[in-house]
Amino acid sequence: MPLSGFLGWLTLSFSLGSHALAQPTRYHIQTIAPPPLYEATGRVTLNSLNDYGHAVGRIGFPNRSPLALLWDGNASIALPSGFSGGEAYDINNHDIIVGRANGYSPALWNPDRSLSYLPVLRTNGVAYAINDSDIVVGVEGPSNPIPVKWVHGQVISLCGSVPCSGTALDINNQGDILGSIAWDIDQDHYGGNWIYQPLERFSSDHPPTPDDFIDASVLSLNDNRQVAGYRGLLPFEDFVETYAIRWENGIVTVLDHGSFRRHSYAQGINNRGDLVGQKGGHATLWTAEGHEIDLNLAIPPNTGWLLQTATDINERGQIVGYGLLNNKQRGFLLTPLPRGDVDGNGCVDDADLLAVLFAFGGSGSALTEDVNGDGVVDDADLLMVLFNFGSGC
Repeated sequence: MPLSGFLGWLTLSFSLGSHALAQPTRYHIQTIAPPPLYEATGRVTLNSLNDYGHAVGRIGFPNRSPLALLWDGNASIALPSGFSGGEAYDINNHDIIVGRANGYSPALWNPDRSLSYLPVLRTNGVAYAINDSDIVVGVEGPSNPIPVKWVHGQVISLCGSVPCSGTALDINNQGDILGSIAWDIDQDHYGGNWIYQPLERFSSDHPPTPDDFIDASVLSLNDNRQVAGYRGLLPFEDFVETYAIRWENGIVTVLDHGSFRRHSYAQGINNRGDLVGQKGGHATLWTAEGHEIDLNLAIPPNTGWLLQTATDINERGQIVGYGLLNNKQRGFLLTPLPRGDVDGNGCVDDADLLAVLFAFGGSGSALTEDVNGDGVVDDADLLMVLFNFGSGC
């Protein structure tokens, strides 16, 4: 066969193999355990991560207050949390962390891990999110809570001059704020979930309409004003089901129509539009293209892991969450493997090539050598390894 003909066959074979179906992403899994001092009894929950793969959350204990937790890429660190304990909810790309400390006082941890308490208008509160402009949002007050933001160390009520209640849950890098709010205008009550708008724009002559609210429960927001969350339905009077959703420009897309007594919700979203959360007790990814992936099927088999909840996804496609590792609650960090990395060591090399060759002709639904996921180990899988040879090495 002339060289041009061989190259044409190679290109055609790769094209057919790679576009026959959506190729599943596989992940390297890293276990986030408590620091050694707390490993025996501590339970890890991860809430968020930044684009460098640094993650934050909490260490929970059976008989004491939790501690805020940082994974800095190398080790787990228990952050100073005050006498009554705390939790870290978000970390930005400057490695500034926000959450709560000493019970329910809004807190900020600086890049050197030192703890600062954020000012309050009344009493107590929680800082839930921080963007890359270092603007923080959250809630103040245990009763009749109000949504607030902190800018350059100053606390500002999002109610403005209008009495209201609610919670600010997230802020993107454009400054859009996501949360819930309720207030009264001339004895009429209004409220719901929304992307923040100044309350002063509404009055008895111009009350809010349903279009001003998000018709779903909201959890996170990306820079494109896409929202991750869920809807709750009540098919039976003693049981509520929830369904993962994406909201964008007033349109709610149900990601999972679910089944009886099978909850799902989307908790994190990146700028690409990929969402993560959980479905039926399994950590789940919903891709921007509309594919649903049980993340337990995207990691190497026989790891001892049950991935229960995915909480956040960054711009590199890394995912954090928590689950059970040999029946102990631990956090996890998933990093996408290079396409063709059959053995999952992060490098596409001769070992991956040999693995495909030795499994050539095999078929099944869970073969790691089936790189393109079409159920057969064939020349398309071999070509994918060859084309990606050296990636990640």
